[in-house]
Amino acid sequence: MSRTLSRDDCSCASYSQSRGAYVPLDPQYPPERLQFIMQDTALKNLITTVPLRERMTWAAPARFMCLDQLPELSQQQDCNPKSHTYSENLAYIIYTSGSTGYPKGAMLAHKGVVNLIWAQVNIFQQQPASRILQFSSLNFDASLFEIVMAWGAGTILHLAEQEVFRSGPELISLLYEQAITTLTIPPSILSALSFDVPPAHLQTLICAGEPCPASLVATWAEGRHMFNAYGPTETTVWASVQPCLDIQTPPPIGHPIANVKLYVLDPCLQPVPVGVPGELYIGGAGLARGYFNRPAMTAERFIPHPFSTEPGERLYKTGDIVSYLDSGAIEYIGRNDEQIKLRGFRVELGEIDATLRRHPAIRDCALLVREDEPGNKRLVAYVVMQPASTFSPGELRVFLEEHLPGHMIPSFYVPLVDLPLSPNGKLDRRSLPVPEQSETTRSNTYVAPTGFVEKLLADIWSNVLKVERIGIYEHFFELGGDSILAISVCNQARQAGLKITPRQLFRYPTIAALAFHAFSATGGSTQAEQGFILGEAPLTPIQSWFFAQQLPNPHHWNMAWLLQLKEKLSPAILEKALGFLLQQHDALRLRFFRDGQRDWQQKFVPPDALVPFTLVDLAALPEAEQSLTMESIIARLQTSLHLTCGPLIRATLFTLGPQRLTYLFLVAHHLVVDAVSWHILLEDLQKAYRQFAQGKPLYLMKTASFKQWASLLHEYVQSQAAQEELDYWLAYAQETVPRLPADYSHGLNLEATAADVLVHLDGQETRMLLREMPIVFQAQVTDILLTALALAVKQWTGQSKVAIDLEGHGREEIREGIDLTRTVGWFTTLTPLVLDLVQAQEPEMGLQIVKKYLQRLPEKGIGYGVLRFLSAEKEVRERLKALSQAEISFNYLGSQELEETDLWRPMQTFCGPYHSQQGMRPYLIEVNCFMHEGKLSTQWTYSSTIYNQTTIAQLAQEFQRILRSLLQPDQVIQASTPTPAQFPKARTSQKDLIKVLSKVKNFVGDEV
Repeated sequence: MSRTLSRDDCSCASYSQSRGAYVPLDPQYPPERLQFIMQDTALKNLITTVPLRERMTWAAPARFMCLDQLPELSQQQDCNPKSHTYSENLAYIIYTSGSTGYPKGAMLAHKGVVNLIWAQVNIFQQQPASRILQFSSLNFDASLFEIVMAWGAGTILHLAEQEVFRSGPELISLLYEQAITTLTIPPSILSALSFDVPPAHLQTLICAGEPCPASLVATWAEGRHMFNAYGPTETTVWASVQPCLDIQTPPPIGHPIANVKLYVLDPCLQPVPVGVPGELYIGGAGLARGYFNRPAMTAERFIPHPFSTEPGERLYKTGDIVSYLDSGAIEYIGRNDEQIKLRGFRVELGEIDATLRRHPAIRDCALLVREDEPGNKRLVAYVVMQPASTFSPGELRVFLEEHLPGHMIPSFYVPLVDLPLSPNGKLDRRSLPVPEQSETTRSNTYVAPTGFVEKLLADIWSNVLKVERIGIYEHFFELGGDSILAISVCNQARQAGLKITPRQLFRYPTIAALAFHAFSATGGSTQAEQGFILGEAPLTPIQSWFFAQQLPNPHHWNMAWLLQLKEKLSPAILEKALGFLLQQHDALRLRFFRDGQRDWQQKFVPPDALVPFTLVDLAALPEAEQSLTMESIIARLQTSLHLTCGPLIRATLFTLGPQRLTYLFLVAHHLVVDAVSWHILLEDLQKAYRQFAQGKPLYLMKTASFKQWASLLHEYVQSQAAQEELDYWLAYAQETVPRLPADYSHGLNLEATAADVLVHLDGQETRMLLREMPIVFQAQVTDILLTALALAVKQWTGQSKVAIDLEGHGREEIREGIDLTRTVGWFTTLTPLVLDLVQAQEPEMGLQIVKKYLQRLPEKGIGYGVLRFLSAEKEVRERLKALSQAEISFNYLGSQELEETDLWRPMQTFCGPYHSQQGMRPYLIEVNCFMHEGKLSTQWTYSSTIYNQTTIAQLAQEFQRILRSLLQPDQVIQASTPTPAQFPKARTSQKDLIKVLSKVKNFVGDEV
């Protein structure tokens, strides 16, 4: 029965109530194994659901009771019927791995279940408000441990798809979303979970199924009740427990629970002293009747009690080697047979051995669990092939998967000529070799990963599997992967921005297949469209702002790069790679149009058959003329884009001769790209060229489309969050800021009159700004730079109020599930700031004021543009339009310079004019800060017909002076004084805060 059915635990309870015994059958198990269990127990009734019944062709003789076909159940009486069940009656049969090659069924009585519940109630102290997670598969008795714990406490039992428990991120989400308070989990699964901070509501943590390392206790024990529980299936799940208090040593398996007796005996069944190893024997209320239809095995494992006079009393011979500690607790040492605990499952190596030997190509084999790296257990199959048979790990894996559950499938298959033997002719396990990832155990043909996703997956697999080179067609499980390592892969993928699940990894165990089914990890369930995006889309706020400028030539407003190539590129392959970019990045296929006087609109068009790529051969020109000719052609290319007819991106390859350098010029309209987009485009262009040059295809995952983002912004403007921001922005309408002074009041602010002043910090100053100042001032770099700019403008104008439009990258997560990390488009936000600096007598005080303004910005200011341009209410749009328009813009680009690669080197040369020279500039002064060669550069752009160069140069130097003053040691010391910005909810002034701190200091001393 599926575990997602909310009545599954109730069905076992009701069946037990009717004096029947239940036998759990996990539909995920191989049909052959389920059929064996049915035949072994002669099952007559199957409780299931209609969808599962249709899959169980092997169970045809049984009588089916489908819970989803019994609506009349709701009409029955809900009173508790009289029970005729007694303590010695059989409650359930659980099948565990068997050394004979087939599983064996342990028969457990009701009295053991009752004792289990009693012990849980007394030890774990669960309350009706507790929330217990049903983690284990119903095929294992550990599931009963969780189910009856909920029954005993009268609390909530939460069931979920088994797939959730194979995925670290999904299990973590479940623990938080369902506020789980109690969890029973194998230590190997727990250690694979990656928490920044473990959930505080998880108050009871029970490790079981395998030894618990001290490191887990150190991580988890603080602030909660943590236990190490032990118990074989044959003793009704649980026999002993140890509270986890010592973080220095692994916890022992502890002391027996109520009505259970533990004995540590030697081979003569005599008790051993403290510290001497012996075999653990268990007696008491939870003991099983024995094994169903296995009288010989029952007699071997369930022996007469050597110390009891009660007739018929027995002990269970566990096969576990343990010893007593001085405290009286019992410490687990290991096994005395081939039974193992692997990833929380009890496994008989003999069953795997017997199954493997049934393969016609196997002459001999041996199984071994290796732990060549601490904490990393691997099940290895050593096989000797029949003469003329070919060794194929994949074939052996498929064969075993048809007969055994997933936790019993070996991670490695190692071919041997013969198994190593000891002098007495027995298998010499110590001589079995460490499995290596040689060409004999891996796929014969290596195919390198190509796309972004394939390379990312290959890196993750290599890190998790400890394999240096992994091809895209190699099998995860043949490389040594297992279910625990699958969780690690999924965790690392999520951290790297990629969402995959263990189920996908099991279904698509090669990188080539998995890459097609992975998608962006956004914390939600939204998956990016991977096909062509076509059709109309609404304008975004920044696009609306652009058209509001009413430029005389809107077609010419570009961004561009000139790349110096390090090798000769094939024009044909480069053209193909550029065509790939147009298919991959939908924004490059945008076209803008309007009918008559209507507003501008945009739509995505299919890729053109003709890629906008040209080859210009300048080899015939004299060397002196080549540079001038290139500049002339680049200037014409800047004017070659068209919003309606296209293209909106163009590439040109300049060849200067056999012994000369080659250049690639790329130009795109700003409406379809921004600074982040160029990094994405050039990275993908290089990947595409390299792949196509090798004759290989390229597949790259898309993140959320630009169309999806544009639609989301139009939804956001109608949200409650956006409406709550409206009052904040309307308050700005009351602010008035005097216009900036000008050297020439009648000058024109045209693109043709633009000029620049460039200033720099040195390397040491830049390092202080980036690494020390954010810590010292508890501020971001943008805060510090904006403060220097605002104070410089205040000093220049003599006005205490300064208006600045702050540019941002705009890629904000305004809704969970939207990932824009690899989306090309123009996302910039413009946020108006009116900074009142009347109290900023010193730079550090100015910084605290600026920080306070920025901290108050809702959603990093994205709401202003959304409301200003996208609101359905004309009054809202008009009122925001009436805000005082800033004449200065500021943008901190960070380290946005393109990196040099093995294919090209970005040139820091002018590739303009970027904008039509007839257009009006949107601001009088544009300030852009960016990193170049490890130093902060600040570019001041202004109109030479409005300002003298000396005016802007002096303003830039004042900016530098203030910025450097904030970097001085004495300012660093002063910055350690707390400020009101660090206590935004206190609503206090700096003066009042200092008074309060002084009083506290006088009371408690200088430690404040």
